Amino acid sequence: MPVNLATPMTINSTIDAVGIDSFSVDLDRSEIVVGYTTLSSGAPVQQLIAVISGLDFAASIGRTNQVANGMPIGQVNVYGALKTVLYEYLAKITGLTGVVS
Repeated sequence: MPVNLATPMTINSTIDAVGIDSFSVDLDRSEIVVGYTTLSSGAPVQQLIAVISGLDFAASIGRTNQVANGMPIGQVNVYGALKTVLYEYLAKITGLTGVVS
C-alpha cells in the first residue's frame, strides 16, 4: 500500500511512491520505528528508517485511534489504521504529498 505522490520528487531518479517495509511499536520506549523504501515507477530506489517518538508518538497513537473510530462498526482494523497514520507521518517528514492507495 504505497503513497502515490501528486508531485514526484527527483533524487537521482524520480521518486513517485513510498512503501512501508516494516514497523515496530515499542510502548515502553514510546516509539515507533518504520522501515520504508522510496520507489520510482514501482522499482526500489532507497531504503530508509524513520523513528517516531515523543510528542509525535503520542500524536500518532491518538490519530490511529481517530482513524479506527471512523471505521464502520464490526470492520475496525487497528493494523490498517496504524499503517494509514504511518504513511501520513512519512508524507509529513519527507515533504511528499499524495494519497494512500
